[in-house]
Amino acid sequence: MLCRLENLTLTISDPRLEDSGIYICIVYSSDGKILRRKIVTLTVRVYKVEKVSVDEGKRSVVLPFHATRRLLSEDITVEWRLSDVEDIMVYKYQRGRHMPAEDQVYGGHTEMNEDPLTTGDLSLTIRDLRLTDGVYTCTIYDENGERLQQKVVVLIVRGLQIVEVTKGESSVKLPFQIQRLENKDIRVEWTQPDSKVITFENGELQVAKKRIFHRSSIEINKDLLSSGDLSLILKRPGYKDSGLYKCTVYSGQKIQHQKMVMLRVKEPLEGSFIDRLRSLKRSRTSDISSQENVPLNSSLNASFNPA
Repeated sequence: MLCRLENLTLTISDPRLEDSGIYICIVYSSDGKILRRKIVTLTVRVYKVEKVSVDEGKRSVVLPFHATRRLLSEDITVEWRLSDVEDIMVYKYQRGRHMPAEDQVYGGHTEMNEDPLTTGDLSLTIRDLRLTDGVYTCTIYDENGERLQQKVVVLIVRGLQIVEVTKGESSVKLPFQIQRLENKDIRVEWTQPDSKVITFENGELQVAKKRIFHRSSIEINKDLLSSGDLSLILKRPGYKDSGLYKCTVYSGQKIQHQKMVMLRVKEPLEGSFIDRLRSLKRSRTSDISSQENVPLNSSLNASFNPA
């Protein structure tokens, strides 16, 4: 007996997280005998990822998210969060109410489409803010707090300034020039990740105590309010001074200006091979195991003394 099977494909429109699982299709004959069986595993990803790039110096950007219209009802909650180093709520839309961020950085700088349920456009606009790299997450929840859809937007700021200097130079300048600051209620902070480097406030400079392990000293223009020159000068830069530096200008609690500079301290081209080995030895981190931490002189003798 010949049996012709047509296309038995199952189509699921607008797949949701709960649609994930194992699906079994079984074809029976008229007398109950199994003629064909197929098992398909469906995995619905929780989120989509999109990258958005802007040029360094831009002060506004749109983080796009066009949601599945079927999921949009008057009972949903939409949350935009900055999910990078810290988890910060930057915008919330709940049951028809717009709730912009009250964070000291994003407060007053974020907005969504006025009627997102009609348009399906849940994009977040960030205005009048100095932008930096970040990971933003938008999540749609139903009335029971169940996650319906999620999207991750990675913001990339292009044109990060890179400053290179050779170890042994007398100083290096991390440049930052802005217009003259008329407001006297200004605080300027140069920071590295997880630590402050220097703060200018009320006409006084304060160098962070954490920098005592650096051999370099720090300078900044004390007349920066009138000159607009916020550049940071590091004297006798060493390898540990390499890294990302960020300068932020506050007026009260609001950010007025911001710039990031990457400093790279390079190995000097001149000098003997042994001197370069010694420099490399000193730059190693303290967590190297005792087996690897062989005194440099003994390792050199072992390498260069004939047997």
